[in-house]
Formats: sequence, structure tokens, C-alpha cells
Amino acid sequence: MERSGEITSLILNVLTIQKKSMSIVEIAELTGVHRNVLAKYIKVLEGQGKIEVSRIGTKKYIQLSQRIPASFLKILTTHPYLIIDKYFSILEAGNNIPELYHSENFIIDNVTSQKELDRLFITDETKKYLNIAIKGKKSTYKLEIINKPFPYCYQLTIIPIVLDNGRPGSGVIIEDISESEQNLNILKQIRSAYQELLDSQIQYVVRFDIDNTITTSNSTFTQHTGIQEQALIGSQFIPSFPKDSFDYAITQLSSITKEKPTISLDVKRLIANGDYSWERWKVQGVFDDKSNSPYEYSAVGLDITELKRSELEYQHLQEHFESLIKERTTELRELNSELLHEIYRRETVERELTVTKFVMDSAKDYIFLLNSDGDIEYMNTKAQEILPLSENEVINIRSIISNDSSSGIQNPFSFSLHEIVNLGIPTIKGSIKRSDKEKIPIEITINKIVDRGKDVFCCIARDITDRKKIETDLYLYRKHLEQIIDERTKRLQKEIEDKKRVEKTLKNCNDHFKLFIDDSIEMVLLYQIDSAKYLDSNLRANAFFTLNKNSLEKTISEKLSRINLDNSEKILDFFSSIISDIKPYEERIFNRMIFLEPDNAIDAVIRIKRIISNNNHYVRIGITDISSITAYKTDFHDQKKE
Repeated sequence: MERSGEITSLILNVLTIQKKSMSIVEIAELTGVHRNVLAKYIKVLEGQGKIEVSRIGTKKYIQLSQRIPASFLKILTTHPYLIIDKYFSILEAGNNIPELYHSENFIIDNVTSQKELDRLFITDETKKYLNIAIKGKKSTYKLEIINKPFPYCYQLTIIPIVLDNGRPGSGVIIEDISESEQNLNILKQIRSAYQELLDSQIQYVVRFDIDNTITTSNSTFTQHTGIQEQALIGSQFIPSFPKDSFDYAITQLSSITKEKPTISLDVKRLIANGDYSWERWKVQGVFDDKSNSPYEYSAVGLDITELKRSELEYQHLQEHFESLIKERTTELRELNSELLHEIYRRETVERELTVTKFVMDSAKDYIFLLNSDGDIEYMNTKAQEILPLSENEVINIRSIISNDSSSGIQNPFSFSLHEIVNLGIPTIKGSIKRSDKEKIPIEITINKIVDRGKDVFCCIARDITDRKKIETDLYLYRKHLEQIIDERTKRLQKEIEDKKRVEKTLKNCNDHFKLFIDDSIEMVLLYQIDSAKYLDSNLRANAFFTLNKNSLEKTISEKLSRINLDNSEKILDFFSSIISDIKPYEERIFNRMIFLEPDNAIDAVIRIKRIISNNNHYVRIGITDISSITAYKTDFHDQKKE
């Protein structure tokens, strides 16, 4: 049962906080309860009238019910009321129900009276509106009861409510409007009687031309206006004042045609005694046979001043009655709003208390509420598991909690709770004594609130058994990690030193290699095949070909493009053909004459070799000037011949 109450409270809390319609999937995500379990409790809440379920397509959407409690309805209304369940059974009727029958002898508890209520108010028509209220919508309905000699007319306001058993029902607020309906019927009868008089009798007779000038009138109209007949003839039939009445009458007269020769016209006229009178005229046009246009009007009329006054008086009473109803309705709405606000506030407080208790009981920590002396006034479920208390038993927090002496800190519980809070001690490490005398290591925090002038202290004790084990393991792990780091650091330092030695050796080799190249008798050019450009040259090549090391590729292209071999082939084209054809690690040697200028040449040995280093392909071009050797050989042969 407790689990059921928790789930229904969770559902209602989520709907209250979100303030909108939500699907079961959305509620399941926020509450952490499986949607199949939620569906069962949603049906229960719907049956209790606390929520409403609407369907859009195949999806269901849930929202808080807009129904009001039946007990609230009894306070809200001063009119007679009925409380009806979904089976159309009247569960309760207001004490002022007899007012509807204008009799004090009508007893509600009597079986006959109950049947009479069913007969009058539970009709096929009212059942339609009761069903609408069961579904959560408000409606109004006018119920007329033909009862001789006094017929009744009631305004039924049918609103959705929640019964005391939690199920949905209907509240019917009954307002007797029989007197208003009777007044309306009397006014209709008066209008009908006047209309019959207009249709069957003639009081005033007037003829006037198309310029609105009276040409003939009877004595009755003369007496009505208080103007002598001689003065009346030639005057305006339709008074020019008030102007709105004059404009309306002229417009109506202009609508008379051969097809519609007669109109009904109401005229407001200022008579001789200074008062206004209202006249209702039936005006008929007299037409010219040739032009089919009216040249004169014949009018017969009646004095309807009393009727107009009755209408104005009725309108005034109706407006006053409506304003009174609006004023009363506004007062009731304000009262309704205040009551609903109070109910909502209390429900919110209850929900907050329920959620707070749920959170405290669900906590994994030991929670105690203490008075200023340290006596335990409340503890959560977790604390009760290790410290069950008998009824009326009082335990002081100092008797079950001891300080951790190994920390070397003075026992904080030697101070009062006020001093602990004021000193700002964040946490206290110690142990709590179970009922079986076993001690559990804990970490404690203490806070204070003031509730209605009384100090209340909240003591939260957290079990740190696992944390202590983790701290020990962490300490050992750190020691082991430090050992590994020391070993790795020494190994890395050794590798760095070895690397420095290798780099130093390589640098020396590189320096020796450069020295060897620069001291060589060859003129050396280094060409990289992958980038297709010359990368380096030695000092002898730079001096011989006047090359610039900073822009080697450019100067080689400029200088060597002017140098030919003995067969007039450009030396650069010769190098390019050999580079494109030579294989890895292959070496080719050539003896060619190199003409720097047409009359300046050297005899040279050209050694071209393709090498691979670090996956890069290079071609080394070595040029050796053997002109002096060739000249020596030539001189030697010449001497030998001689």
C-alpha cells in the first residue's frame, strides 16, 4: 500500500510541476517508474477523478483534473444544489431545495420527495449534460416545468466534481428564473395586444405629401398633439428633432414602392405639454398611375408611449438585474479563486511533505533531527535499521556517536550544538554505535534551522566504511604508482642520454662527411629524385660553376644551361637523361669534354650514382677535372716519339 501511495503521489507531483498534458512515456522518464506500472495507477487516479485522460490519435495524454471537491461546492454556492454520481443517482441535495417549490413542507429526506427530485431533474435531456460533466466539462441548461397554476423555469449550472469517495460526479447548481421568464411573457403579451389594436383599430388619421407636409388630420391626432387643426395643417408630419429619428423615418418613407406600398413606422414627437410621445404609424403610399411614384401618403397610427416606457423600464430593470448578477458572480469568482488557491496551497504543502519524507527515507545516509540538547526527535528509515527505538524512548546523539581519536582533533561533541554550528565545523569524523554494539565509521554534518521560534538541528551521518577501504587501496596504489614512475623516469633518462650520444655521433659523422665532400677533388652535386630538384653542392662545385647555395636550384639552371659537352649536348640535358634512366645503387662513369665557353674547355670524368637514404632517392653527380693529367700524357707521348 505504501508503494502504491508513493507512485500515485509521484504521478500527481509531476503533473503539478509540469502544468501541462503529458504522455505516459514522458511521465515514466521523469518518475523512473515503468510505463506498464504507471498505466495501472493512472486508471486508478482517473477513476478517482484526480486526473483526466484525453486521446489524440493513438496516444493518451494525462493532466490534472479540473474538478472541484463536492465539499467545496457546498461552501461555494448559496443556491439550491444537487450532488449526483455517474449513475444519475442523487447523493445529496441542499437544504434550500424547498425554496424551489415555494413551500416549507417539502422534506428532502422523504422517499416521495426523492422521487420527485428524480422526476423533475433527472430527465433524458439533463442526463446529456450530466454525462458532459462526468467527462470534465461545465455546461448550462434551462429547464422549464409546466406545473399548474404556476409554471417554473430553472437555470441549471452543471459542473464536474470529485465525490468524497474520490470518484467523479456532477454538481447541479439550480437558480430559479421563473419570475424573470414570467415578466418576459407579460411583455410579449402586451406587445401582442398592442399589435392587435394597431391592426384592427384606428386612432390617428393623417395625410401628408411627399414634402412631409400634413394636408389632412383627424381630431384625435389634433387632441393628441395639443395643436389647433389650422396650425397643424401645413406643418411637418415627421418632426425634425430628434435628428436620428427624423433620418430613420425619411429613409423608411423612401423605401415605399408600387411593389411594397405599405410600411410600419415609429415616430418620436414633442407634444404641446412639453413631453415626448411615441406613435406607431402604418403609412401607405398613394401613387401616380403614369409615373408609378407616390405623390401623397396616407397614415393611420396609435399612441405607443406607454409601451415604449414599459420597454425602457424593463430594459433598465434587466440591465440592473444583469449588473447585480455580474457583481455577485464576480464576488463568487473571487471567493472561488481564494478557496482554490488555499486548497492548492495546502495540497502543495502536503505533497512537499510527502516528497520530503520520501526523499529522507530513501536516503542512504543516517538522518537525525535533534533539539538544542541533542535529543533525537526524528530519524529516517536508514537510521531506524541500526538504532530501533521503543515508544517514548529518548536517546541523545552524544550517546551513540563518538569522535575519531586518531585525527588528533578535540572531540567536537564536547561543544554544544549551537557552538558546533557557529564555529563552522564542516564535517566531523567518528563512528556510530549500532544496537548490537558494533561501530560504523561515519562522517557527520550538522546544520540548524529555526521552526516557529524553536531551534532544530539536522544531523546527517554518512557511512564511510567503503570510503576508508578505498582510501587505503588508493594509498597503496599511489605508492606502487610512484615506484613505477621512478623506474620509468630512470629508464627514460637513460634513453635520452643514449639518444644524445647517438645524435652527437651522427653530427660528427655529418661534419666529417661534409669535410670529406668539401675537401674532395670532385665537384659534387646532390639531386633528389622525389622532389625533382638539386639539394646540395660542395665548395669546389660552387666555385667552379659560380653557384649560390641560397638559391641553388635557380643558379644551377642559369649557369649549367650555358655549358655544353663535346658533342654540343647541354650538360643539364645529359644529367637529366642519366637521372631518368639510372637504377638504384647503379653507378655510371663518363669521360667528356666540358665547354664552359667555346674556347675554354676541360677534360672531365663524370661519376653518376643513384643512392637511397631514409626511403628517399638521391643521385650524386661527381665531376673530376683531369685536364692536367691529359696534358701530361700528351707531352709524354710526344717526347717518346721524339
